[in-house]
Amino acid sequence: MLSTALTTLGANAFENSDGIEITEIPANIVEIPSKCFIKCPNININTFGDDNSKLTTIRDQAFRNAGKNKGPIDNLYLGRKVVTLGSRAFNPYGSDSGIKAVYTPNRAEDVSWADDLADIFGSYDVIVNYETDI
Repeated sequence: MLSTALTTLGANAFENSDGIEITEIPANIVEIPSKCFIKCPNININTFGDDNSKLTTIRDQAFRNAGKNKGPIDNLYLGRKVVTLGSRAFNPYGSDSGIKAVYTPNRAEDVSWADDLADIFGSYDVIVNYETDI
């Protein structure tokens, strides 16, 4: 569990950390940097950025190959402020992420990632539900 007082995370901060189990990102985090949780098998987060969250950005490979021990996340919920997703942010090595649907209250034209679903999630089959309240 990450402290709710946490305001920043470093790139590669938890890379390959078997012992860390996380189910939510603290509300004061604005950005999840590149490779922050890459190859962390016990990550199980499906909601990023509720109404109180400051999260706007999930950088390249932030969660690549993460959560293997928890099973695939079927649905991913991105808050209104999350408008930037980096390359391979949720894309595992050699296969798709298992994410079936993404929900966001934003419109497609308001997010930077709308045209890069295969790169971000590892699959063209991800269904994005825009303008959906979380």
